[in-house]
Amino acid sequence: MEEMLRTLSLYDLTGYLIPGVVLVWSVIYVVNGILFRREQDHIKPGTFATVVAGYIIGHLVQAIASFLEQTLLRSQSLFWVPPNSFYASDAGFSDALSKTITQIFGGVGQNSPFILCQTYLRVHRLDAYTEIMQARYAFFRGLALALFISGCAFAIEGLLRRRQPHRSRIFVLAILLLIGTLLSYSRMTRFENYYVDGVYRTFYVAAQATTKSP
Repeated sequence: MEEMLRTLSLYDLTGYLIPGVVLVWSVIYVVNGILFRREQDHIKPGTFATVVAGYIIGHLVQAIASFLEQTLLRSQSLFWVPPNSFYASDAGFSDALSKTITQIFGGVGQNSPFILCQTYLRVHRLDAYTEIMQARYAFFRGLALALFISGCAFAIEGLLRRRQPHRSRIFVLAILLLIGTLLSYSRMTRFENYYVDGVYRTFYVAAQATTKSP
């Protein structure tokens, strides 16, 4: 398992594995609480099985998060905000960036300027910093959704275990998970801003260096 973990990228670890493991653990805990009264009957997967299941579930979590981001939350996503709106408080850099994007790509058409700039950095292998910001953004995005689903699952367990002891603890845990959801979402939006800003500024510097070189 150590060899497998070494082959995982930063995005795999933070974007897929950790949110997935959180959700897998929560689901197993809730299923054990609802279906089994005796502890010896509880489902107890091994570490390797938990990691593999978490990685797979993490992909599903990120797929759902991406879908929500591109549909219900698209108006709030900075990835689709035009550079002149994103840098509304810095008109000078906004104009310079827009001119550089037009100069390099010849206009964006229906494409997202952010995605074009991000692709430019990846092609030229200049995305080391933005990859870190992307991994942190993906971590909090996946974690927010995983905690939200977990909180809902614990709330459902609390409702189903009406006559069983420690029911109040289940509700407290559900509330804590939902609070964690809000905190993770707040961090997600912050790193989304860092990520978008990093892509645009790195692209601008790289493009300027390219156009000025003989």
